[in-house]
Amino acid sequence: MSAAEFSHRGYAFIDVLQPCVSFNRAMGYDWYRKRVYKLEDMGRDPSDRLAALERAWEYPGGGRIPTGIFYRTEEVPAYEEQLPALRAGPLPSQPLHVRPVEEYRQLVEEFI
Repeated sequence: MSAAEFSHRGYAFIDVLQPCVSFNRAMGYDWYRKRVYKLEDMGRDPSDRLAALERAWEYPGGGRIPTGIFYRTEEVPAYEEQLPALRAGPLPSQPLHVRPVEEYRQLVEEFI
């Protein structure tokens, strides 16, 4: 995977496989090498959600194990970029806007 793929701004469903040869020796590196393939090598469209779901269910029913990017959306703004209050940065690092005491008293009197 390239650096551009890691900095993708949007939803992506990926699968990273790491065998545990210490506790599962029957399924070691040789076992995985025979079955694992990269989805990127298949020349498929990662924006096709139905194809991604089919690939995600491929291993439980078969012998091949797909890895890589199953599904990826178009780039979208990050959550904090969509909220005006967060555009200036995290809330704890923003200045605290305190209202005059009189405004708080008026608010309390409204609800009493």
